[in-house]
Amino acid sequence: MATAAAISTDPRAEWLAEARESIEALAAWSAKYGTTFTADELRLMTGEPDHPNWFGSAFNTARIARIIEPVGFTTSRARSRHGGVIRTWRAAA
Repeated sequence: MATAAAISTDPRAEWLAEARESIEALAAWSAKYGTTFTADELRLMTGEPDHPNWFGSAFNTARIARIIEPVGFTTSRARSRHGGVIRTWRAAA
């Protein structure tokens, strides 16, 4: 018989599901107020994933689903990114 400790979850799937909900909320805000957003805002909403590439997966999945579209680039405000370039997004038209 399996115990609760023996049941494992998939942290990647859980984080990506939370990220998808957050991206949908950011896209709704973007559509309503005409703003853009970045992974920095997603990071504030979901926290750091176990692997930094999960951000790209989340945004790419939302782009393919036509929830968001890329509109430009800016520099990240996240300390871990050291001012690296990141994409800006808005709700898909």
